[in-house]
Amino acid sequence: MNLELSTLVLKYAALRVLDPGRVARLVGAMSREDQRSPVLVVGEGVLVDGYHRVQALRQLGRDLVAAVRLEVTEAEALVLAWRLETGRRKSALEEGWLLAELAETHGRTQVALAADLHRTRSWVSQRLGLVRVLPEDVQEAVRTCKIPAQAAMKSLLPLARADRDACSRLSAAAKEPLTVRQWDRICTAWRKAPPEVRRRIEENPGLLLKTEEAVSVVPVDAEEKLVQDLEGVAGLCRRARRQVRDGAFARANDAPCRAAWTQAREAFVSLEREVDRAEPRDA
Repeated sequence: MNLELSTLVLKYAALRVLDPGRVARLVGAMSREDQRSPVLVVGEGVLVDGYHRVQALRQLGRDLVAAVRLEVTEAEALVLAWRLETGRRKSALEEGWLLAELAETHGRTQVALAADLHRTRSWVSQRLGLVRVLPEDVQEAVRTCKIPAQAAMKSLLPLARADRDACSRLSAAAKEPLTVRQWDRICTAWRKAPPEVRRRIEENPGLLLKTEEAVSVVPVDAEEKLVQDLEGVAGLCRRARRQVRDGAFARANDAPCRAAWTQAREAFVSLEREVDRAEPRDA
């Protein structure tokens, strides 16, 4: 069915990051092929999935949106939309927003949420913890793409645990979008700095970056590069282990996933052999 865009109720817009790049790609696609997949609504036009498509249609000046009405409750519709998501993987923060909405507005317990989303209770608890620790102004900056979700998780969340107010001040003081790496440099510098320097970083984090860039960069030697690569391998292994533990391996398409695992295992064994050859031997 087709609905008037103006009649949609966008009460769940805050549960996702509205990515301008994704909207722009949809604008291009819809200008050539119209809307390919319907949005999901429940009740009297409450939009539960399709916020990027709606934004793209608005930019194209359209009045109608193709929609499917779900004959379920809003909570059930939100869970169903999460399960059906195939366009991109949601960040842990977006998952936390969804869980908080289901818990605080719709009265779902953590046990029920774990069952609904086919996740463990610890997975639910961890993501709820994210949205309770990270200041709301930082979360809003993530929603509007002023701060990358990965930067919020990797750098700003640990900072918020140490000093929630400082986290908010840094977020507010960033006058232009920063990359994940830049946020990492700022938060690392803040943690290592004495109190008076921390205050200056909070007032003008961009100045810290400019100062660092003005210093001549020392080329990374082969040994340091190897350390960085090995640390990267360790990090990837830890991340893959968590995904396997959460059931991603069991849910994956069997042939591609097992082929990738075979390649990874052979590469690691090959690396181990080279390390063994390189290690000094007793005389």
